[in-house]
Amino acid sequence: MSAVTRKDVSCPIFGKPKPFNPTSLPTFSDVIRCCFQVRYDMAIASLAPHKNVSFTAVADEVAIRLEALYSKASIPTVGRFRVLQMLQAYHDKYYAYRKSFN
Repeated sequence: MSAVTRKDVSCPIFGKPKPFNPTSLPTFSDVIRCCFQVRYDMAIASLAPHKNVSFTAVADEVAIRLEALYSKASIPTVGRFRVLQMLQAYHDKYYAYRKSFN
């Protein structure tokens, strides 16, 4: 069995997974790349690294990171449920775009 690397999870549209930059607010691209990073980390931490991690679990972790980043910048945020809805909308847009990209 070969090891899973970030090169394996690289996206042709956004590139390699990358966590949020703690000194600037994230863009759409940064949010999607962080989702890739969290999914990669969760897959490695699980017992079966080649198994897909649900986006719900990924979105939960990314929402926590986003809220922490915005609270650090003293910017008020909407509720957790709305953040999760926005993450799902971002993911759906990305998925539709990726589908048409091929």
